[in-house]
Amino acid sequence: MEYRLKFTVDQKLKIEVLDFIENYSQVSWFKKNGDWVFDLILTNKQKLINLKEQLLMKFEIENVQLISLPEQDWVKVNQKNENTITSNLFAISQYNNNLSINKKFFLCIPASNSFGTGQHITTRLCIEEIEFLLKKICFSNILDIGTGSGILSLVIGKLTNKKINSSDLDSATKINILANMQINNYKKISLVICKDLVSNYFRGKKFDLIVSNILLNPLKNLAKPISKHIHNGGYLILSGILQSQLITLYKYYYNFNFKLVKKRIVDGWAIVILRKNGK
Repeated sequence: MEYRLKFTVDQKLKIEVLDFIENYSQVSWFKKNGDWVFDLILTNKQKLINLKEQLLMKFEIENVQLISLPEQDWVKVNQKNENTITSNLFAISQYNNNLSINKKFFLCIPASNSFGTGQHITTRLCIEEIEFLLKKICFSNILDIGTGSGILSLVIGKLTNKKINSSDLDSATKINILANMQINNYKKISLVICKDLVSNYFRGKKFDLIVSNILLNPLKNLAKPISKHIHNGGYLILSGILQSQLITLYKYYYNFNFKLVKKRIVDGWAIVILRKNGK
């Protein structure tokens, strides 16, 4: 059984609420009549009850609803509600029948129970900034951390036709990414299952581009390992962070001699391009 917590907040509280619920993965929000409606889905009813109490204590929120949801195949629901996403060069869909879209590249990333399809704004920001950076610079050694469905590895691979190194801590990634490599006819992705790049595979290896679209806390933990495995002058694209978390993120990476190259903020989400400066 799954449960839904739905509530409305004023525009001025949107970023604070996003920051407060950052550890909840199954959350969405949309604008309605000038306010923002939040929707969280969990199987743990008590956790949502506790969250409801915390939200009522901390924020002025309206129309708080906690309801039980009927059993559904959420993969099929996602497919039904899916919109093809596009960037300058890519069209990405859960189906292989969207080839008519006038883009240079097409990726099919079917919905799965564990990994995203690129619909979230943070993934789209990553794709756009990858395109931006690869127009300017030719990279030889590339790493995608927290690869999930492999969508960013596939994007970089299609753009460069190079071997892409990927890592994830979830062992289920292997089946998912192998399937997506097969569907999209790109076999040059090397996946390593590990946490914080702790693996014999990465021992002594350095990269000139690293991309990671995950959350703030794992990005903080990765600051030192990333610094160890990136060349001086190498570039780093970080996404999955809220605008309000940028200062915290900067502090961690500035300590390892990374400097800001570019920053974008869309709907309260931030993406940054950093560069490692040699001493």
